[in-house]
Amino acid sequence: MMEKQQNHNTELASLNIIRSHLNAEHMRAALEEKELKLRHNFMTLNITPELSQHVKIQRADNPQTTILIIDDDPFARSLIKKVYAKNAKVLTAKNALEGFKLYVKHAPDLLLLDIQMPNINGYDFLAKIFDLDPAAYVVMLSAHADDSNIDKAIKYGARGFVRKPFSPAELLSYTASINRQTIDIN
Repeated sequence: MMEKQQNHNTELASLNIIRSHLNAEHMRAALEEKELKLRHNFMTLNITPELSQHVKIQRADNPQTTILIIDDDPFARSLIKKVYAKNAKVLTAKNALEGFKLYVKHAPDLLLLDIQMPNINGYDFLAKIFDLDPAAYVVMLSAHADDSNIDKAIKYGARGFVRKPFSPAELLSYTASINRQTIDIN
């Protein structure tokens, strides 16, 4: 009788493991589908001349240098923000969709953009930003800084490329001079 109960418990445990695996697979598939829809919606977003004009006017009206950091790594966002916070208005976003909204609202003078992010990669985002704002000043960020990534970033229109990890001086060497003023650590 005791052995029968143990076998029954083992079978129940096995069924629970299978059920939980199936639930995880279902959740993973649903998440992948949601990410594909988000990506599709973003990539098919219509950039109107009015929206582009809004960004241009917003930038001209900014009272101080504005920097937008888009990176899914909270530690990287925090470090970069500390470098610039003293001399600029610094905005941060953890993904491309959040970053796009901030870009339209604040028209930053400088965009620091990670290449590898969830949903929409930095290159696709960069192309959409240049559709919106051909005068965008963008510096790409990546821990995967091989020559092909650097070449691709420049080909897509980035003004520079910062390898992670980076020092404040290295970061500033790429971004020391933007249209409005010189930014430094001091």
